[in-house]
Amino acid sequence: MTSRKEIIQAIAETENRIRYHQKQFILHRQYWLDIIKNNQLLLITVVLPVVFLLWRIGGMNRVLQWSRQLGGYFMLPALAVFRKKILNAIFSL
Repeated sequence: MTSRKEIIQAIAETENRIRYHQKQFILHRQYWLDIIKNNQLLLITVVLPVVFLLWRIGGMNRVLQWSRQLGGYFMLPALAVFRKKILNAIFSL
């Protein structure tokens, strides 16, 4: 039977792991948002058409596989965040 001290230590280690992964998620998200902010023209002219073509040719699974290879699941949410800016830029012309 495990002692109370071991249980408390295991809980503390789990909390530390959760905090670490939360920090990593925030850093990774900020990384993609910075890329989007600094490369808006590249994103609009290259990345979005490629994602659209992949989606039309091979379905959403291919787009997800491609985004995982480029940098994890965080690319598509970052594009979704940027979608409003793209639409505003298009409709303001």
